[in-house]
Amino acid sequence: MTTKIFLCLLIFFVTSGIFTATANSEKISDIKKSHLDRDLLLKVFNDYRTLGTRCGRKNHTPVIPFTWSDQLAGVAQLYSDELHANRNNPAFAQSGGIDFQDALRNAEYDYVSFFYSHARLTPDFTEKTYVEWLMDNEGACNQIMDAGYSEIGVANTDLFWVLVLAKPKIPHYWNVDSINMKLLIEETNRYRKLGAQCGNMYFPPVEPVVWNERLAAAAQLHSNDMNENQFFEHTGTGGSTLVSRVEQTGYLYRKIGENLAMGETQTEVIVVEGWMNSPAHCRKIMNGSFTEMGVARSGIYWTQVFGRPRSD
Repeated sequence: MTTKIFLCLLIFFVTSGIFTATANSEKISDIKKSHLDRDLLLKVFNDYRTLGTRCGRKNHTPVIPFTWSDQLAGVAQLYSDELHANRNNPAFAQSGGIDFQDALRNAEYDYVSFFYSHARLTPDFTEKTYVEWLMDNEGACNQIMDAGYSEIGVANTDLFWVLVLAKPKIPHYWNVDSINMKLLIEETNRYRKLGAQCGNMYFPPVEPVVWNERLAAAAQLHSNDMNENQFFEHTGTGGSTLVSRVEQTGYLYRKIGENLAMGETQTEVIVVEGWMNSPAHCRKIMNGSFTEMGVARSGIYWTQVFGRPRSD
């Protein structure tokens, strides 16, 4: 039986914040740390992130989903505990409370930037109503929809809720279907090291590419879109493009390119081999001006994104 593999390609050239709030609350009794439903929190936050939303006067297009960070959640828990301990001292919260930079360093969390918010809310707030309450505030909403923040942690103690967002120095990307990143890099660089005949054009050996999480995130956005909406082309739902998807992840580039593949029995080896057997896709893989790469899969849809950062 012959397996059909479909390919597509495209190429283009080209700080910290704080939000605080207070809502009416009942008298606080003894300390009670809630066991938050992390999966539910992520789902509600990421429903907004992946669908896009309006924050006051600003429309936000879809951005990559958050990844949960136990380190950020730990810092959030520390602050919510401190808020409870200082509940009769309004100046504590007004002064900013704990030193978040020290707290993140103590948690061994390396960040580029971070944002946090704290709120004193009524006992009826749940994970869902808490997120909805944040999204109703223009300032918090804009931060939550900022593609620069990729990791999140939330905690509460009694009525004190704390949200921490961060851009880690080594970001993680969110994928629907697991892939063998190491094998994809090895297969791509094996061809680049050997040189290749792409149709009627020979490409000599070129330097290897390295994995980039932001390019992988841009790839995941498009693979998710193709899988969820059952189409196969470079222009995504709502008119998204390679440029817009890469820019959503915060990747600053000199040059970017994209390969697509679709097939029922694709594996990492087969998908790279299929791209190499297509002259146009092969030329993309053998392009020595690209230095970084990310790949993602959702269902039968694969996306490979190449880039050269602006700093090069």
